[in-house]
Amino acid sequence: MIFSTIKNIHQEFVNIDKKDRRNILAVAFNLFLVLFSYPMIRSASTAIFLEKFGAKNTPLVWILSVIALSLSVTLFNRFQKKKDVFFLYNFVVFVTVIFFLICNGLYYLDFSYSSYFYYVWKEVYIILLVHLSLGYLNASVEYKVAKLTYGPLGALGSLGGVLGGIATNKFIPWMNAINGGHGVFFVGLLGVTVVALTHFVFRSTGESVHLKQDQKKELSPLRSVRDVKSYVFLVASIVAISQFVINLANYKFNLGIEGSVNGLEEKATFLGNVYSNINLISFLFQIFLIPIILKFIKVKWVHFFIPFIYILIFFTTLGPVGGFIPVTILFVTYKGLDYSLFSTAKEMLYFPLLDVQKYGAKYIVDMIVYRASKMVISAVLLIYNTAFFVDCTLGICLIVWIILTAFLFTKKHDR
Repeated sequence: MIFSTIKNIHQEFVNIDKKDRRNILAVAFNLFLVLFSYPMIRSASTAIFLEKFGAKNTPLVWILSVIALSLSVTLFNRFQKKKDVFFLYNFVVFVTVIFFLICNGLYYLDFSYSSYFYYVWKEVYIILLVHLSLGYLNASVEYKVAKLTYGPLGALGSLGGVLGGIATNKFIPWMNAINGGHGVFFVGLLGVTVVALTHFVFRSTGESVHLKQDQKKELSPLRSVRDVKSYVFLVASIVAISQFVINLANYKFNLGIEGSVNGLEEKATFLGNVYSNINLISFLFQIFLIPIILKFIKVKWVHFFIPFIYILIFFTTLGPVGGFIPVTILFVTYKGLDYSLFSTAKEMLYFPLLDVQKYGAKYIVDMIVYRASKMVISAVLLIYNTAFFVDCTLGICLIVWIILTAFLFTKKHDR
């Protein structure tokens, strides 16, 4: 079944107009490079921050990251009405390269607080460059053509993340061996170099375009979902709880790596391997498992399956059986499934809605609740951050997740 599906997709791709095919391939390679750079920059910035300020300060930098991302997206929504996509993309690349070079230089000079800026911007640049790449594709090819490529593009991006993580894991020890240290500094520079190269790849798409503007603004998001408000509330609640769970797992992992992996270079090397495995899980689900799961299993049971698996893995981290390895497995699995299976299953929840309701629901859930939930759990962790509190809260959230899912599918029992 998988091979026949791939064969059909290949045939449809061959039949696409030559110009569209060139744009798709350029965007695909560009996304690969962008996501190849991310584990390098992410490993370097995270390791530096944990080494300088410790795991208990990560909730603060998470809050700053959400604020910076929200401001950046707001500004870009205004600029994209006036500037073409090439200008916007090149501007982000230019700012990112300069910013990361400065942060790397300040780290080399032992200016600790540069790690805050390094960490925050790495959360911003990846979202903006991926958004602009996909936005260009949406604006330059027909919808049915773009829809055909979303799955393969996501898988190729995940593959870039896998290889970027492996490169990070191998490059840092190699650079330390030949240079006597500073592997984290050089892997950061390598990541920046890859980001700079995407400028040339993106330009190869040819004619620039303006990103498509959303026309569904006759109703406010809240008014558009008035008739399905209880359903949208439950979807939003599940997404919020899922982000509580992911961030609690991330914090639990940060505590573990701080206590179990000594040294900056060792932390960054280990993180490269972790991020590679997260992307590998995402890649395998996107290519092989999600098409099969969604074909043979109802979306309802997929949504029950995710927190149930999370609970089983969570139990392995408790008591005498616990330790850093189970915590790492928990973090890798949670993030990998969140990027792939949960992301896809969440999108399926919008299908029962009318088009105008989908617009309102996605705006409320993806733009507001998703970010707000990250800020809420981060603020809580700034005050209550013991390992016992994290475990208790994580367990409660997983139980609440299952209960909310049960309520959700009483609203849409036929899905």
